[in-house]
Amino acid sequence: THPGKMRNGHKDADATLASPMLLGVADGVSQLEEFGMDASELPNELLRSCENLGMSQLIPDRPVAPQDAYRGPVSLLKEAYEDTESLGSTTVLLAVLDNSTKI
Repeated sequence: THPGKMRNGHKDADATLASPMLLGVADGVSQLEEFGMDASELPNELLRSCENLGMSQLIPDRPVAPQDAYRGPVSLLKEAYEDTESLGSTTVLLAVLDNSTKI
């Protein structure tokens, strides 16, 4: 935790994801604690949802309905966000290890 945040009583609100298909970092806005909210809930829930979607969409040779097929990292992140229930604010960085195409 940053020393300035510690002095103000804020805790880290960051989350990380490392899975076979995804790497992610999300950093919640710790000032939400001033409103009685857990600033780490949204980052954690968002990355869990990204992992669940990534594992269902990106595993090679796995049958997927056309509407559930992988359509890129932005679509995956948007769908993951829509699956969350937590309130809050976060920044997010998501790297998708997509082995379905060739360069």
